[in-house]
Amino acid sequence: MFSRNAGAEDLEAFYPIREECKADVPKTRFRPRAGKTLSARRWHAAFSEEGHLDIAKVLRRIQRGGIHPSVKGLVWEFLLGCFDPNSSFEERNQLRQQRRERYGMWKTECQNMVPVIGSGKFITTPVITDDGQPIEDGGWHVTSAVSDKKVAQWMLSLHQIGLDVVRTDRALTFYENETNQAKLWDILSIYSWVDDDIGYVQGMNDICSPMVILLENEADAFWCFERAMRRLRENFRSSATSMGVQSQLNTLSQVIKTVDPKLHQHLEDLDGGEYLFAFRMLMVLFRREFSFVDALYLWEVMWAMEYNPNIFSLYEVPSATSDSDGAKILDQNVLKRYGKFERKNAKHGITEKNSALAVYLVAGVLETKNKQILREAKGLDDIVKILGDITGNLDAKKACREALKVHTKYLKKVHLFLPPPYNEKEPEMQIGLPTDVKHVAHIGWDGPSVNTAPSWMNEFKSAPLANGDQMQEEDVKWVSEDSNQRKGSRGQNSDTPEVPKSSRRSSSANGNGEKERSDKPRQSRKGSTKSSSSENSGKSRKAKDPNQATDSASTVHSHDNPPGIPKKSRRKKSKDSSSHGGSTRSRTEDMDNGSESGSVSRPREEQLSNASKYEE
Repeated sequence: MFSRNAGAEDLEAFYPIREECKADVPKTRFRPRAGKTLSARRWHAAFSEEGHLDIAKVLRRIQRGGIHPSVKGLVWEFLLGCFDPNSSFEERNQLRQQRRERYGMWKTECQNMVPVIGSGKFITTPVITDDGQPIEDGGWHVTSAVSDKKVAQWMLSLHQIGLDVVRTDRALTFYENETNQAKLWDILSIYSWVDDDIGYVQGMNDICSPMVILLENEADAFWCFERAMRRLRENFRSSATSMGVQSQLNTLSQVIKTVDPKLHQHLEDLDGGEYLFAFRMLMVLFRREFSFVDALYLWEVMWAMEYNPNIFSLYEVPSATSDSDGAKILDQNVLKRYGKFERKNAKHGITEKNSALAVYLVAGVLETKNKQILREAKGLDDIVKILGDITGNLDAKKACREALKVHTKYLKKVHLFLPPPYNEKEPEMQIGLPTDVKHVAHIGWDGPSVNTAPSWMNEFKSAPLANGDQMQEEDVKWVSEDSNQRKGSRGQNSDTPEVPKSSRRSSSANGNGEKERSDKPRQSRKGSTKSSSSENSGKSRKAKDPNQATDSASTVHSHDNPPGIPKKSRRKKSKDSSSHGGSTRSRTEDMDNGSESGSVSRPREEQLSNASKYEE
């Protein structure tokens, strides 16, 4: 457990700052918090006896409060895909040993070409000329000419790596020791040799430095860095016509254009529509905008939110595919093992690598500076200045929260109505309970005359007309019959509004619908006369049109002829009923006829309209 003031003391002990640099480094905001931060005790408790890790529990903790420095490096190995959470202790030990041996082989290979590698020293000057000739400097450098193009290109990058190492995290006392600087230089040099496609690019040193500090074993730090570069390496790919981070800048432009068109247009007017001012943020994941501690906290929360349970298999087996867009993702047990951000992407079928959380982090920063940019920015220099002011003043936790808000807003505007690709089975939309779309979709459908009806509606047909023109079929279930059966079996529903006591009436035993006699004296004979006349007129209308009930059962309501009056308005007195004395029985019969004919209220019709759009 953490004490109230333990957070600052722990961080000061784990990542000490050089005394002369304390005034220049950004202020650290992150503090380990009891009950939220993943502590060493919680981390060890997440493993089973065999060594299987409950990654869902770990992700929840990290997303709430980060990782305590004492176990940060070990947790990062899982977040970055170095190990499978379902593996055992023994399996991970074997894999770790195999990787250490492989790294040792690569290191020996590089050491044979440049002896300074692995010596605890590093170089900041070129070892060969542009044409491959060795530079005589004595000691550790190359002694023979280099003809191989790959080897020459690699050797030419070694002194540039050394220059960047000297500038990396100079405020930390860790890099006062030349041995630690040499360790960072060795890892970057060997990675540049292994990844001959991209090699070394400035900025990789900022990504690798935390791994060297957190993991004591050099080989373990290398593999952790290598996994991080699996996510980021395309950002460092560049050519004469494009740069690697351009794809994420394009995504950022699309996000801002969607969620904040006014801001995007303003940036376009200032020739900032390409969003090049966000280049550094995306390249090195906000390393320059945060303190060292806050940057680590931001990274681990981002990686936890982006976590995909298939990450290990995707890295280990290049031919493996993710199930993020398959039916399996619908399993709640699988969803729990996804991070917040990746879970939402998986639900919407989004698999683009360019839609990284870092893009939405930048978008969130722009949104928080929206008013200031619109008010003060008159050119690109003003935008750079406004964004430069966030250094040391940005809270990592709030930044992640804002990024998720922008992500949700973007999905609502772009992906909400797109059918998920993982939905193999047609979804069965429900419009309230207990009625579902299959039981109400016949309303507005003209029966057999419509040939475009969905296939699942074949079992439903409108009721036959009273004149008997339509042939009766024994195996056909008529919609009105099904509705009446359900109405009779359903009984009183708790969701059905209760009829006011003043309008309740019970039928007599003979079923003729007459009112039950009451012992209470009638208040007015005049009212009785009007009620009687209303009943007689109602009976005459029924006799005049005996097929009215049957016709109403088969009547189809279209958009031009909306359904009957909503339930609430049916209970109100109409002008016609008031002229006849406002007979309660007349209103009750109207309600009964409306329900038997299958008419629905306007809210139900709007829901049905939405359902029909979904089918189209």
